[in-house]
Amino acid sequence: MSNLPPLSLYIHIPWCTRICPYCNFNVFKKKQNIQEKKYIEHLLKDFKNDILLSSNRKIKTIFIGGGTPSLLSKKSIKYLLDSIREITFISKFSEITIESNSTISEIKKFLDYKKLGINRFSIGMQTFNKKQLKILKKDPNNKTILNTIKNFKNFKINNINLELMYGLPQQTLKTALLDLTSIIQLNSQHISWYPLYLEPHTPFYSNKIMLPNHDILWDIYVQGEKMLKQAGYKKYAISSYSKKKI
Repeated sequence: MSNLPPLSLYIHIPWCTRICPYCNFNVFKKKQNIQEKKYIEHLLKDFKNDILLSSNRKIKTIFIGGGTPSLLSKKSIKYLLDSIREITFISKFSEITIESNSTISEIKKFLDYKKLGINRFSIGMQTFNKKQLKILKKDPNNKTILNTIKNFKNFKINNINLELMYGLPQQTLKTALLDLTSIIQLNSQHISWYPLYLEPHTPFYSNKIMLPNHDILWDIYVQGEKMLKQAGYKKYAISSYSKKKI
């Protein structure tokens, strides 16, 4: 048992202000009042039961995803993390990530999260193309967001993951690689770069949205992989790339 690898903990927060037309995750549209404490208590109850089956393996990473976890109050996030630390040992060197939308109001919360021990931030950019942002039902004006991300170092926040999609409706090889060039220029520690799929029971699937054909997707993937490698990013999972830590 002593040779077993450490564990990673994923915590799902299932609320969003609006649900993306391509999303098939277990998410719900945020209403005025979210029963945060009740939901977290149920999460912790499940965690207490599951940790008994872990053979005393240490938790190396925690990822708080969704949904939009930053819809929860700072008090709720603190209660969640403090309770996990009471249940099992979490090293101060463990990587703790929270997922966020790319909006100014959420980015301003990052300093509060950092004080709670969260040391990695994942931001869903999806695309830089205004036309495609509208198709994805995203805010088409992300210029301010880009400037904020570039200035993260002023807040001593360096461990950033930026999410980018390809294979979007009406996307060409050229526009896909322009997106990738833009995200590489932001010089984040991590990049998640993955294709859009039409999942059943989503508006995109029901409306039979047309995506680029397989030949275009393959060209995007092959050329994109080369670009990421040349920029110093190493692939460590199916759609995850990282620069070596300094």
